[in-house]
Parts: sequence; C-alpha cells; structure tokens
Amino acid sequence: MEEEGYFIGIALSLTANLGTIFEVTGSPGRWIRNIDGNIINVLWFGALGNPAVDSTNALKDAVKVVNAYSVTSPDPGTSYYGNKPTLYFPRGDRYTCSATLNIGAGVNVEMEAPVSFVDPTDSLPGMVIGSDGASNASVKLSIRIVKETISGWTNESCIGVKLINLLSSRLNLEFVSSFTINAQLMGSVQCAYNRAGIGTLKDGKIQLDLQASGTEGFCNENVFTGGRFAVNSLSGLANKARYGVRIGMSGTTAHIPNNNVFYKPSFELSASTGWLTIRTIIMTLSITAIAGNHFSCPCISTGITLPVTFSEDCTAPIKPAALCYHQGSLQG
Repeated sequence: MEEEGYFIGIALSLTANLGTIFEVTGSPGRWIRNIDGNIINVLWFGALGNPAVDSTNALKDAVKVVNAYSVTSPDPGTSYYGNKPTLYFPRGDRYTCSATLNIGAGVNVEMEAPVSFVDPTDSLPGMVIGSDGASNASVKLSIRIVKETISGWTNESCIGVKLINLLSSRLNLEFVSSFTINAQLMGSVQCAYNRAGIGTLKDGKIQLDLQASGTEGFCNENVFTGGRFAVNSLSGLANKARYGVRIGMSGTTAHIPNNNVFYKPSFELSASTGWLTIRTIIMTLSITAIAGNHFSCPCISTGITLPVTFSEDCTAPIKPAALCYHQGSLQG
C-alpha cells in the first residue's frame, strides 16, 4: 500500500480498507486519507505497475472504494466529469489482474498503464463499466487493457472492456488487445451520444462490438474517430474469420443500432474477411433498418475483398440504406 499523503485522525471506528482508511495501532480511531480532487489512486491499495506482481486484490479494493464515491447522473449535463471520482492507474509497465473489475456508473477512469488480464479459461471480461437498467452519463474514460495470452476466439464472454449504457460521455480506447471481443458498447437502456477516440484495437476476433439488447435498448448516435483495427498473422488463428466492427442486437424489442459514425478508421485484419459485419439475432427484424451507420474515409489493408459482410444468422437482403461508406482507400 502507499501511505504517503495527508491524513486526518478521527475517533470513529470505521472499517479499514488499506487505501483511504487505516487503523490506528492500540486505538479505536482511524486515519482517513485526505483525497484531493476525488482521485482514487490504485497505488494506495498496494497495486504495482509491475507484471511480476499480482495486483488483483489491490485493484478490487480500489474499485470498491471508488464505486462508493460514485456520482450518477441520469440527465446528461446535470453532473460533469469534474464532479465525479476518478479511478487512476499511474504510469508503469502493467498491472496484473485475474478478476473482472466491475466499475459502477458515475466513475471516471484514467489509465496511464494497462491492466494485464490473466484468464486461461477465455471466459471472463477484463473490465465492466456501468450496469444494466441505468445510464452511465457524463463520464470520461481512458482505457488500456491487454489479455496476457491471446484468446482462442471461441467464447464471446471474453471481452476486454464492456461498456454498458454509456451516455453523453468521452471515451478513449487507447489500447485493447487479445480478447475475443476487445471492446463492446452495450445499450440495454441507452448507449448513445458518446464521442470516442480509438487508438489500437488488436488481435481480437471482433475489435469493436456495438450492441443493443433487452426490451428497449439503444446503441445509436455514437461518433468514433481514428483507430487501428488490426490482427497480426496469428499462429492457430490464421484461417478464422475476424472483424473490425460488428453492429448487432438481441432482445425481442431492442431498437436497431443506427447513426453511428466512424471517421478515418484503419482496418488491418490480415485476412480476406470483411472489415464490418452487421448481425441481427432476432430473425424477424429487417437488416435494412440498420441505417445511417457511416464509415468516412476508411483505410482498408490489401487482402480485404469484401467491405461488408452479413453474418450467417442474418438472412435479410442487403439494401443501400443499410450502410454508408465513402472516400476509402486501400493500403499495400
């Protein structure tokens, strides 16, 4: 744990958490860390940016504390980034973790070093931010997470970061790698009006997944800027399909994703599969309703022969209204 900083002594017997509340030897009192600017530093709880050190318990403790400080705002604009606590990962090599980090709504996340996620079963998400049934509005997220060993691309529960009901927020996916799905935006209520910057999404079966779910879920009106959607020539996965972006839905009455816009994405998938797949789980829904999803100036590496594919469970005919993409180029 990191015990540097300013502390206040109180007589109350609060539960110590080894990060912000410490026991006083021989006394029922406690030392309370003076938190400046609502920033919860994972180092306070004993996490180390050293891949040889298991930081799982320390990171879970930090998440528990920051969730207790969370400030939710169902109405965007009534609570801003600065009013909310920030879970902060300082610079380092990697923070080794073997458990899912479940970060609640109303928490900013700033990662200057990645989490190295250990999951030999390929069955767990590395990070889940937000929850079903409630919006996660007006937060600022900067995400870096890598899977220690590359997923076998068979289990779609193996997700780098799952963002649930993110609304009117700023998202930076700095670097996410080696999960079956690297990043997933899920709207069981509403995942919309977000501005997302993409750094590198790499070596996943699906680099970015946009999904509407439940009975009234949305995943609409999100703007994505830049990004490298890449797969290296991986041994054992060379003949498996892989996708830059997947857009889909599940749930009997979920709203079909639309009006998601991508500016200047670069697709480097090292295979002849399409860089985009549009998938519907419910057969009665028309794929033509997925309209207004735009790819502006996509850069597509050579070897990609089909710009758009419709997955095997999607039987609706392709219509021009389903997708717009323009001013693209091929790179050799």
